[in-house]
Amino acid sequence: MVRNIAVSHTFKIDKAQRELGYCPKPYSLADSVDHYLKSQQPRSTSPLFNLSWTSQLPRHLVLLLLMGLSLVLLMLSCILGQN
Repeated sequence: MVRNIAVSHTFKIDKAQRELGYCPKPYSLADSVDHYLKSQQPRSTSPLFNLSWTSQLPRHLVLLLLMGLSLVLLMLSCILGQN
């Protein structure tokens, strides 16, 4: 098992290019993520869960900000209550 971790797992494509005419297309990480998100099917048919995670992201950020603000206010009330 250690050998599998320590050994490089990179391969040369020279033979595939030479014998098969393989020519890989360059893709950016953004292209790959976009393709992945487009290829995913919704896991539920319920309208509540039919939204993609990217459309829910602003709502999640607002909830996180509100939770953080609540925590700060709680800490301030504890500090001011001790004085």
